[in-house]
Amino acid sequence: MPSLRLHHALLIISAMLVITGIAMTFSTTVVAAASYGDPFKEVYKEIGALSVGIFAAIVVAKARIERWLPFVTLLTTIGIAAIFVAKFFGPDINGANRWLPLGSALRVQPSEFVRVILPVYVALYLSERDEAVKAGKDINKIPLLFIIPATIGVIISPDLEGAILMALVGMIPLILAGLNWRLVTSMGIVGVAGTIAGLFFTGRAYRLERIKEWIGGGEEPITSQVMQGMMAINRGGLFGVGPGAGQSQWGRVPNRDTDFIYAVIGEEYGVVGALIIIALFVGLLVIGYKLWKGHPTPFGRYAGLALAIGISLQAFINMASVVGVIPVTGLTLPLISTGGSSKVAVLCALGLLYRLCTQWDSQNEMLPVPTPLTSIAEESDV
Repeated sequence: MPSLRLHHALLIISAMLVITGIAMTFSTTVVAAASYGDPFKEVYKEIGALSVGIFAAIVVAKARIERWLPFVTLLTTIGIAAIFVAKFFGPDINGANRWLPLGSALRVQPSEFVRVILPVYVALYLSERDEAVKAGKDINKIPLLFIIPATIGVIISPDLEGAILMALVGMIPLILAGLNWRLVTSMGIVGVAGTIAGLFFTGRAYRLERIKEWIGGGEEPITSQVMQGMMAINRGGLFGVGPGAGQSQWGRVPNRDTDFIYAVIGEEYGVVGALIIIALFVGLLVIGYKLWKGHPTPFGRYAGLALAIGISLQAFINMASVVGVIPVTGLTLPLISTGGSSKVAVLCALGLLYRLCTQWDSQNEMLPVPTPLTSIAEESDV
């Protein structure tokens, strides 16, 4: 009977997302011909980032990270410090200070990497103290010393939505390990208060306008962003207008290559294409859940589910904001939106997930893939 190992499923999902990202970069950078004189400039940049990310993913997949707690702790500390350095010394780009310049043409966004390394650190910390976790001891304080400053650094960047996601991915391993619910409640209250404060003190005007637009009282140009995105999806219909044949890349949809790239997918590949993207991230969540339920090590269980949730949750938030289910957030679509830091960081996370999946496969039976012939055989046995 045909079968599919967990790491093969992850490779298929990752490859489809990477290929889609390259295709959408071609589709959304037509205007670059007028801006730069080279329509492939952005494509070259994204392929370069993917090349670096794939190499990094291979390195991570072969590394025995579960034995590297001191090194991962150091990386997490450096990453959090880099977020604050970018805030106070980095360039101001569209009112945000999230990037560190590396040369004249290269910028790195530290928060993208911290969002991956933070749950890995917390998972390693918990796995090193697995007996204490099983005994119900309170060992949450040290990880919080990393989660809280990382979240604060992203808030003041300012990136309110990214800060919420940072806090969530950092907390997931703690919650899985049985974090004290009084502490969860307290942090939830603080988080809500911080969110409200962020709405008023970090980019207040446009954030409040996004919420007003979502409930039906917004004004241009925020409304046009959402409406143009929905119109693009409507133009796509069931099967889309075809690769590169949409109107979105000609400026009809703002932020078409980042926040609203899902609208371009809906226009060019239709509802079918849009649903396939959703299915890929759902598949990633299923892989994370299987790692949580069946990985032979505590680190694999904590890190596997936390990374899968972190990537998929960002994707679902992005797609939900594009179709108007939630207010526009500014979060990008992992591996599909343009952005080198995000691509490299997500591919590193997928490299670690690949290693965890191979370990899962060595301990568990292969996943059955039903076919018409096997279904008939099973019915005949009954």
